[in-house]
Amino acid sequence: MNLHSLLNLLEIEFPPKTSLEGDRIGLQIDSGKTDVNCILFAYELNDLVVEEALKYSSDMIIVFHPLIYFPLKSISDNERVGRLVKKLIKNDISLYVIHTNFDTHPRGTNTIIADKLSLTEREFIQQSQLSQDTHGMGIIGSINGGMELSWLVRRVSELCSSPVRYCYGKEAIVTKVAIVGGSGSSFAYDAYKAGAQAFITADMSYHTFHQYNGSMALIELGHYEMEQFNHIIMSGIVSDLLKDENVKIYKSSVVTNPVNYFPDEEYKKNQKMNIL
Repeated sequence: MNLHSLLNLLEIEFPPKTSLEGDRIGLQIDSGKTDVNCILFAYELNDLVVEEALKYSSDMIIVFHPLIYFPLKSISDNERVGRLVKKLIKNDISLYVIHTNFDTHPRGTNTIIADKLSLTEREFIQQSQLSQDTHGMGIIGSINGGMELSWLVRRVSELCSSPVRYCYGKEAIVTKVAIVGGSGSSFAYDAYKAGAQAFITADMSYHTFHQYNGSMALIELGHYEMEQFNHIIMSGIVSDLLKDENVKIYKSSVVTNPVNYFPDEEYKKNQKMNIL
């Protein structure tokens, strides 16, 4: 498939204008090839993912997390980003990023978790200015019949194979839940104002727990754990877009999560099963 035709389809499905300001999305490395015959989808890039791409003879890797976020000061084997950039260029592999424009997608990051929790009566926490009906950041929805907070904490931990930190809200039974995948603490007040009794996100500070303790339950998962399913769903969406094209599509089976746990509780083993 022609590269420019592919990029056009990707930008229609995942509009750049639906990403957060300053995000690093789109084509980060252009191999110079005019055609794409094989794509590997991955959550993010590491050395094992590049090896996987080479095994499949991939022309392009599409990832959720940007590889290049800050300006490169050097390209060296001694530093992760530089080393991976060198490997991609050396092996003629392009890199494309779909990040917060996947978060805001109607089938994106937050919808994935909302589906797993069977949330109903959903709304976006923050509507997209481009398409208010179909795109937005974060989801707030209802749990039919309600659920005790302790059971909700257990449920999200099991679904995402993640350790959890949490604080209590006002109610023992939670009926309205807000979700922002990844580092979503900046949306906590929006979730609270929207009536959420519990807010699920990652990377929250100790002081944020103090701020909402007793007023809205906070449930903090790991960052990787909230987003580990993204490249699986993303690959399915793009597969549908390219169903009439002769392009092979593969999903990475590499757990790129650099975080380990003590006690382990087999989190990493379960995370591996989640993407197979």
